[in-house]
Amino acid sequence: MSADSLITPLSPAKNLTGWTVIVDASAYTDEINSKTPNSFHLVGGVPSVGKIVKTVREMGCASVACLIPVGFQREYEELLSGHAIERSSEFISDLIPETIAKYQVMVVRGDMPLITKDTILKLAGQHQLMQSAVTLLTVFGQSRGSQIEVSRRNGVINSIVHPNNSVGSRGLKEVVSGVFAVRSDMLTDLSSEPNKNLDMIELIHHLASSCTRAESSIDAYQITEAGETDTIDDRETLATLEQRLRDRIRRWHMANGVTLRDPNSIHIDDDVVIGPDTVIHPNVTIRSGSRIGAFCNVESNTVIDDSQIGDSVTIISSVLTQARVEANCSIGPFSHLRPNCYLAKGVSVGTNVEIKESRIGENSKIGHFAYLGNVTIGVDVNIGAGAVVANYDGSIKHESSIGDRAFIGSNSVLVAPIEIGADAATAAGAIVTKDVEQGTLVMGVPARKSHSHPGKEISD
Repeated sequence: MSADSLITPLSPAKNLTGWTVIVDASAYTDEINSKTPNSFHLVGGVPSVGKIVKTVREMGCASVACLIPVGFQREYEELLSGHAIERSSEFISDLIPETIAKYQVMVVRGDMPLITKDTILKLAGQHQLMQSAVTLLTVFGQSRGSQIEVSRRNGVINSIVHPNNSVGSRGLKEVVSGVFAVRSDMLTDLSSEPNKNLDMIELIHHLASSCTRAESSIDAYQITEAGETDTIDDRETLATLEQRLRDRIRRWHMANGVTLRDPNSIHIDDDVVIGPDTVIHPNVTIRSGSRIGAFCNVESNTVIDDSQIGDSVTIISSVLTQARVEANCSIGPFSHLRPNCYLAKGVSVGTNVEIKESRIGENSKIGHFAYLGNVTIGVDVNIGAGAVVANYDGSIKHESSIGDRAFIGSNSVLVAPIEIGADAATAAGAIVTKDVEQGTLVMGVPARKSHSHPGKEISD
């Protein structure tokens, strides 16, 4: 760090355009007592490494690579590709292709889920401003045995102290977080075999030594919020980071117009989107991938998992999994929308209803204690209480359809595959095993045609 940097105002980078980011997910500690590497544990509903990648992607970095623990390459290859990581390796030398020379490189720890965009951009900005060979992200705190200490003279870095060489002095020290920016040409010699198995501590020392030999500058950006650099080391730190991240998520949503009736009891995952003037009541869980519109009311004991909810929807004590619900619908209490359910505008789902892989048309009403499986329902349909679409014959799940304005009486059983025509009706308790023509009323066990549906005008 040059003396000039002491008086040069910090200029955060606007984005990470022109940067390659290497996410260091190689940390694997015995204290966590898990077969899962530290960076792959869920924090705020997503793997910590996935959260880091999402953060740097949103800042426009050119590419993302991942350094993973030895022995885990194949096991986590699919997960990494699912988080938009172009390449991964157990060795950092394999992540430095010749084409990287035109980019600046930043290394970010994958087990550091609380690090913010602001901090990353400030580190990138200082690295560009000072044109340093290496810029370390440091924090002033209690040095642990595995951390590198920074030694300064008159504010200028004159050495970094390897943990093995630390004298164990008491008090707070400036320590290296494990996040740093580096000029790409400083990494070109990492392809040599002696450097192939460098861990991050050894790599930082290697870069510092290279700066000394080449008379290049080494700089540091010291952050004020030490908690951002806390890492997943064991189950206790994992739980602490989870709690702090969820507090941050809740504050963010409240600042954007969402009412949380009892914030501490509400769990919202990191990538959830909620519109303004929506009210979330106590003991609600909203999991990763979910989107909730404006002016919604989500009552207590609801679980929403990877679902899309439109505006002005009311959900009472129900479970939605990979469902899509349009505006002005009402669901529950105690109902369950299983994967691949679609509710069009104005649909009403009553108490203890289960719907599976079905599409419900606009303004249709589904009464209480009903089960609908693999069925397409038209507009303005009424499904009576206790009705069942029996989609499974013991080996195959069959598709069914119910036409517009049909009326399915209470406790009717529709044995799939079956088609109920528009404006048709089934009487209460009917067991329907054959298709029903439009405008027809069927009743009985098994159901038989009675007469045209009284009071119904069949549309063209």
